[in-house]
Amino acid sequence: MDIDMLFARDGGSPRRPPEQRILAAALDCIAESGLDGATVRGIAAKAGLNAAAVNYYYRSKKRLIEAALRLAWNHVAEDLEKIGEGTSDAAEGLEAATRYLLEGAVRYPNVIHAILVERSTVRDESASSLRALFGALCRRTGRESDSGLGTALLLAFAVFVGIAPEAASALIGADLGERPVRDRLAGLLAPRFFPPAGGKSSA
Repeated sequence: MDIDMLFARDGGSPRRPPEQRILAAALDCIAESGLDGATVRGIAAKAGLNAAAVNYYYRSKKRLIEAALRLAWNHVAEDLEKIGEGTSDAAEGLEAATRYLLEGAVRYPNVIHAILVERSTVRDESASSLRALFGALCRRTGRESDSGLGTALLLAFAVFVGIAPEAASALIGADLGERPVRDRLAGLLAPRFFPPAGGKSSA
């Protein structure tokens, strides 16, 4: 799993079809400037096309943004599924999935915020798929099968870390800009958000 290729994959390559280059460019613009700062003109320039081409393929900025965010979320879901399937120890998989979401929130806060907060359609779809993914991991570990609350807490924390990293660092008393700190935090959060069956969450 390569977190740096989380959203764009190879979509920005000039050899890729224009639709894929546009989606990758849209995600780059959202990552840099947020939803409000992502303009059709800026997306077109980043994709190496003109604004008319963007409008031809996606008809409106709203449709383009939702398609780009869905693409990003599909990659997140694919990677989380691979994490779940690729670990023989389900508890380790749960921690790795938690770490993956936190890492994405730190590296791509504007994109994560757009997916999980600003676009209701994409938010509802992503929340539903995350509940299913974490629910499956929880069932494999023998943890509580109703993982909805744990998933909601993890998502809320990930968004908070992404939009207010300094505040999050101050609250936990460690610099979340440091990868080892984020890794340790994921190890602490996973069992608290997804406690063993019959156990109590301290989240």
